[in-house]
Amino acid sequence: KLYLQNAVAAIIKYKDKYLFQLREKKKNIFFPGHWGLFGGAIDKNETKINALIREVKEELSITLKKSQLEYVTTITFEHKKIKISRYFYFVEINDIEKKKIKLNEGKNYGFFEQQKIFYKKIAPYDSFAFWLFINSKNLKH
Repeated sequence: KLYLQNAVAAIIKYKDKYLFQLREKKKNIFFPGHWGLFGGAIDKNETKINALIREVKEELSITLKKSQLEYVTTITFEHKKIKISRYFYFVEINDIEKKKIKLNEGKNYGFFEQQKIFYKKIAPYDSFAFWLFINSKNLKH
C-alpha cells in the first residue's frame, strides 16, 4: 500500500547543476521509475527541517546544516478529505559535501543542468516545485 503523509524534499544545487534521484521501479512507492528530489516522510513529532536533514543523511550520506536550508514552497494535496503537504527547501552543497555523497536509496542519481531537467520523466510535484523555484523571479503576485 501507498501511505499518504506529509513529506519534505530538497532542491540540491552543486555549482551550476541540480541533484535528482532516479526512483526505483517498486509498486509501493509514488512515481516509480521517475526522477525526483531527495527527501521523504516527516516522522511524528519531527520538524520539517529535521526531517529533511535526516532524509538527506539517510539517502545520500551527507549532513546538511539548518543554516544552509532555504524554504521554497509547499504543495498541498487533498484526497478524500485528507490533506497532505510536501515542503520544498533549497540547499547549495560544496565540494566536500559532494565528495561524501553515497547513494543509499533509489536506483541512481544525477546532476543536471537546469535546462535539461524538464526533458526527464520527473515526479509531477517535484517538477512543479522545481519549476516554481527557477521561475520565482518572473512570477507576479
